[in-house]
Amino acid sequence: MKWFRVVFVILVGVGLPLLGPSCKRADAGGGGGGGACAAPAPAGFGLGEEESGPPPAISDGHWTFDPAHVFVLFKVRHFGAGYVYGMFKEASGSVTLDSADPARDRVEMTIGAASLETFNGRRDEHLRGPDFLNAVQFPTLSFRSSSLVREADGTWTATGELTIRGTAKTVTLRARPLGEVDDPMGKRRAAFETAFVIPRLEYGVSFMPEAGGHDVFVLVSVEATKD
Repeated sequence: MKWFRVVFVILVGVGLPLLGPSCKRADAGGGGGGGACAAPAPAGFGLGEEESGPPPAISDGHWTFDPAHVFVLFKVRHFGAGYVYGMFKEASGSVTLDSADPARDRVEMTIGAASLETFNGRRDEHLRGPDFLNAVQFPTLSFRSSSLVREADGTWTATGELTIRGTAKTVTLRARPLGEVDDPMGKRRAAFETAFVIPRLEYGVSFMPEAGGHDVFVLVSVEATKD
């Protein structure tokens, strides 16, 4: 139940400051493509607050997500009362870091839409269906960075395309490295987390906004191994 503790602490912590407008769009019309349409949490962003000191540096190389240690957690407001919590059980991706050529730094991630799980079969079937994610027609959600900047304070800033239900918009997200170790299997292992808010209506996930709210609060926690 570790993931539940994490999502409860982190998402409640970042959710309240982010209620209200969460999408500052470059395209005034708010149509598909082009708009910056996800909001990172504010300074500190509720991640790694139990850690002391600055985030650790992650060494250069190509890192592949460990699917057994990738957690994509979310919550949405239910009729303005409490929250429904859920997760995506299938996610993959990679990070490339190159201090000699920072322009090569990048991150990408793909999530299986049909792997959505809120622990209620009837609700999950509806959320995967045409009213929401439409997982048959749009089987994946994805993020592809166009730039990844390792900031002086140790955090990362990634700008790129977030694609949901076939709609791609440019977003800027922040991530916090958590650590790098040699694991017992002899692999070099690193981890990072990011939290942000997605205004679902901007991505065509617009069914019953009064029931599911406009904002989806997301936490992504990743462990990756060096190739």
